[in-house]
Amino acid sequence: MKPTTVIITVLLAIAAIAIVGATFQLTQAQPPRRPGAFRVMQAIENTWAAIAFEVKVDNKTLEKIRPIFQKAWDDRKKLMRESAGNLDAMMDGMAKIKKDLDKKLEEALTKEEMRKLIEWEKLQQRRPPRR
Repeated sequence: MKPTTVIITVLLAIAAIAIVGATFQLTQAQPPRRPGAFRVMQAIENTWAAIAFEVKVDNKTLEKIRPIFQKAWDDRKKLMRESAGNLDAMMDGMAKIKKDLDKKLEEALTKEEMRKLIEWEKLQQRRPPRR
């Protein structure tokens, strides 16, 4: 083998090792993703849709709970603005917003409607997140 071929081969091997090493370092440096983050951020919309289309409450009930959802929606917008990309803050904040929403819904929905909603939410939690 010619000396230039050997040098080129060694340089290519070093470059390949450097690329693999850099890729490994970048993937290790990324923060771990919390499972279901998207689901948590969509909790308000999902709950509204479930009440309207799965639980099938009447229009009078939808009108009654609309202000409850409006507050949750506004709280989420404020949270998104204030957390500025901090995923942990968003997840914690959304958990509180969802807890408050559920508490108010317990007061507004009948026991049967609330049971159906809780049952639907449990089914959603069992489904693996899409990738």
